[in-house]
Amino acid sequence: MSEELINTKTIRKRQQTSDRLVLNSQLQEKSKNWLNQVNEHFKGMVILKRNEILTALLEDFPNVLPQSVLDKIQQEKLTDIQKAKWIYDQLKNAKLKGEDLNIEGLLKMANRTSNRKNKGHKTPSKKFKESSVAGIEKSSSEVKKLNNNNELK
Repeated sequence: MSEELINTKTIRKRQQTSDRLVLNSQLQEKSKNWLNQVNEHFKGMVILKRNEILTALLEDFPNVLPQSVLDKIQQEKLTDIQKAKWIYDQLKNAKLKGEDLNIEGLLKMANRTSNRKNKGHKTPSKKFKESSVAGIEKSSSEVKKLNNNNELK
């Protein structure tokens, strides 16, 4: 019987998706402050755990994320590299399925969310454009003078 135990190997199951939430130190501190606030407000009559207060907050949050949250995620997490990888994956999958995809269409889809942010920007005024051009012309004439002085030496 001891030989059978030696020959068997333990097979670990892949860990399934965890229901745990990992918070960075800043968010841990924020949740700790919320717990203290609840404790002070109820004079210690109600004692909550961190997961209870976070669950209560999430229950009050709508089922669909607000546009402001989506915009924040886009601003902080979506990069041009991720867009390029997504386009590559779409083209690769289409080729495997024998489908024909238009890369211009994929580019438009990838940049569609980025274009929304640009709508709020104003174009520079005519006065600003003229002063910028004058500044460039002035600096280029100064460079020419310096070059001429260096050539004379």
